[in-house]
Amino acid sequence: MVENVDENIPDNESVIRGICTPYHLDRHGKKLKKGAFRQKNPTEGVSVYRRAILTESECKGRAKKLSSDNKQYVGLAHVFAGDIRNSQCAVDDSREQFYGHADVVVLTKGQFVYSPGEPLPPEIVEVVDRRIGELLKQVSYHSDSDVNAEHWPGPELPAHR
Repeated sequence: MVENVDENIPDNESVIRGICTPYHLDRHGKKLKKGAFRQKNPTEGVSVYRRAILTESECKGRAKKLSSDNKQYVGLAHVFAGDIRNSQCAVDDSREQFYGHADVVVLTKGQFVYSPGEPLPPEIVEVVDRRIGELLKQVSYHSDSDVNAEHWPGPELPAHR
């Protein structure tokens, strides 16, 4: 873990998303689904890890804790903050959760008006789907070849571009 990293996430910094089945991957286990970055409330963030702060193995360890009876950790997804922003989404440090945590937000509060708890209006669903679709074009998914191992067995996931 790297100490004293600024809260502002520069465009060239990467973030890591823990990926779980069956929600985040297609049935073949190869391609990310929009569910990997979709929240029920699109103004709430999707948890990611700041690679500039956490190692791949630390990201894996945290992602493995997401596993439960109905979902299993299977790998890590990697994307640069600038690519998130180019997809019209936001990425914000949320170290109040823990140091190294950030959130990817598809819609910032106030962009659209809707009633939380109600189904999203079609025009909001369309915007959310388009933004996540653009984001997924920039994301690299890496399956974990040894999910039971403590350390990340995959390729190096860069902290910066």
